[in-house]
Amino acid sequence: MSGWKRIDPGPMFPDARPELPIGTVLKPEPYRIVQKIGDGPYSVVYLADDLDRGTRVVLKRLRGQNSPELMKRFEREARIMKKVVHRNIVQLLGYFILKDFGHFIVMEYIKGERLDAFVERVCPLGKQLPLKLILHIMENLLEALEVIHDNNFVHRDIKPQNIMLIARSDRLPDVRLMDFGVAKVLGGNAPGTYPGLTSRNIQFGNLFPIGSAEFMAPEQIETQDHEGVLPTTDIYAMGVLLFYLLTGVPPFVADEGDVNGCNIMAKHVKNDPPNIRILRDDIPEGLAGSLEKAMDKRQARRFWNAKEFLSAIREITGPLLPVIVAEPRTLRGFQIPRPRTDSVAPTGSVTQRPMPFRKP
Repeated sequence: MSGWKRIDPGPMFPDARPELPIGTVLKPEPYRIVQKIGDGPYSVVYLADDLDRGTRVVLKRLRGQNSPELMKRFEREARIMKKVVHRNIVQLLGYFILKDFGHFIVMEYIKGERLDAFVERVCPLGKQLPLKLILHIMENLLEALEVIHDNNFVHRDIKPQNIMLIARSDRLPDVRLMDFGVAKVLGGNAPGTYPGLTSRNIQFGNLFPIGSAEFMAPEQIETQDHEGVLPTTDIYAMGVLLFYLLTGVPPFVADEGDVNGCNIMAKHVKNDPPNIRILRDDIPEGLAGSLEKAMDKRQARRFWNAKEFLSAIREITGPLLPVIVAEPRTLRGFQIPRPRTDSVAPTGSVTQRPMPFRKP
């Protein structure tokens, strides 16, 4: 069912400092680099040993160290993570700046599998994800988003690449939401806009949208000052994610030659998504209706926030889950394999003590 070509933004800002070799110790901090595990538009992610605690952590290092706007934005990301504490959100452990090495966010380390990798591995086999698993993932993410929205933030980059599944032998997988790099602060004097900064640094007409094209709400694309970005923006992205989980592909994908996502964004603004009832015939009417409401191009007609969407999902899971459990055909042969021992993700043990923010 997969086969859509995901657009990879790649590094946007050159790193003014050299890459950190394996074995580098970030003195006076207690972290030793184990390996590089991620490379995004604004940052590089490393797995590291915490030499004080004898545990592993993930270090997110800022690119473009000479940009005051990026540095401000990076620190804001850490402060947002410090406020949104929930079992389904990757845990912040610390933030520090070193003269010779730059700006770092310290996060928990988790062995797991990114949601996009899991779906791409399972869906090409001709399988569909069971509704029980889909609703479980949606419920856990909406619980996390409820905390984010209650703290007056908009995540603004909900997508499979920012979601982790952690396999459990006795239950459905744990779910973690991560990456608050383009989160918006609602209200007050804290700006939520970053002029010229997008996931791909591309221009759509006269606008510079912030987010990821495949999961972008129309108002992310159409509003120059980003004032239209509200909790309903995350709701739209969650609707797109639900479509993706149900079918294995997003509702809008890139046409041939669309290397930067402009064509996808135009579809989000102008086109209706495919009819989910035609693509998958086992969907309860309530779930199809919730998807359509979440993806309504008119913000006022969507669920207003995660709490409303979560309530609608729970109305479905109540009567639906016993039916799914009682139907062995739905779950036969389906299992989330445990990740390989070398599978790592940007997130560690939730038993670690939170560390203070430190600056030089």
